[in-house]
This record gives sequence, structure tokens and C-alpha cells, in this order.
Amino acid sequence: SEYDQFNAPKFGRLHQKSINGITIGAWVPKASRVGEYLQIDLLQAMRINGVATQGRGTIMNWVKTYEIKYSLDGTS
Repeated sequence: SEYDQFNAPKFGRLHQKSINGITIGAWVPKASRVGEYLQIDLLQAMRINGVATQGRGTIMNWVKTYEIKYSLDGTS
């Protein structure tokens, strides 16, 4: 899900800039509740050495805790 077109999953990357004064650079789910998640397919097995997060541009909004889960088959 996404809050609006400017907060779609594709914007869930570090160092995104604003476009025409519109703050992007964050994935924001449609509902703000525990259990929302962002799924990323790396297309092949690989070692991940770190995860970095950032707040939501000029808006005082950020995740305080998160959980990393992984699967080799996309199901389990």
C-alpha cells in the first residue's frame, strides 16, 4: 500500500530529493499501523552487510524500530 503517489514503495530509498517542492524520499503506507512492510526482491541470494534508514525529508516522521526478515524462496 502507499499513502499517495509521492510516497510509493519506489521512493523508499536513501537520499531522494524533492520534486517541484513536493517532499518525496520515503515509502509511507496507506495506514500507519504495526505490521506494514516493504518487500524487496534482490533477484538472487546475496549477503546483506547493513541496512540504513532515514527520516521523511522535511516532515518530522521516521520509523523508530523495525524488523528484518528474509526468505530464499519468497514464501517461507
